[in-house]
Amino acid sequence: MRVGKTPHVRFDGNDYSVPHELAQRSVELRASLEQVRILHEGQVVATHPRSFDRGQVIEDLAHVHGLRKAKGELRRHRAQDRLAQAAPSSQQLFVRIAEQGFNLGRSTQLIVQLLDRHGAVRLEQAIREALAAGTHSHHALRHILERMRHDEGRPPAVPAKLPEDPRVRDLAVRPPELGSYDALLDGPQDQTSKEADDVTTD
Repeated sequence: MRVGKTPHVRFDGNDYSVPHELAQRSVELRASLEQVRILHEGQVVATHPRSFDRGQVIEDLAHVHGLRKAKGELRRHRAQDRLAQAAPSSQQLFVRIAEQGFNLGRSTQLIVQLLDRHGAVRLEQAIREALAAGTHSHHALRHILERMRHDEGRPPAVPAKLPEDPRVRDLAVRPPELGSYDALLDGPQDQTSKEADDVTTD
């Protein structure tokens, strides 16, 4: 049988987990009254107790942890690709971060936050300065960016925490029409000017 996009195979109305590397590949399933075994290229890759219920999901914790780790690495690679497009020097920075034994996933997440907060141009400048100085942590980048902001006379960057709901994140707010406010301001001034003219005439 063929494994779907999620790393499970369906047998007798139940889903049994397999290692995530086997998603969308063909496997062999052998079942007895006690257990279900799944083989790939002649090797047993998963063994589960057989369930005679319906609609159950039977999973090996090792398969679950492996899938979570793979998803985390995929998110990190996507974030690093985004940073490479916005700030090309980030590729060299990540090499230095890895050489120093820092957590790449966490460092990537924090540097993406700096990108969102300060923009691509300033982040690229900060990374180049950090590399030239031999400092490679996100703390050094943040310090450089805040110094740049201070030197430019701009206020400190304050992160906006938005919910994940795309209806909020993608909301475009149109500026209000201020003509009605101008009319309110013009009205009393015109009246005052008219009263002043009447007093002068009298």
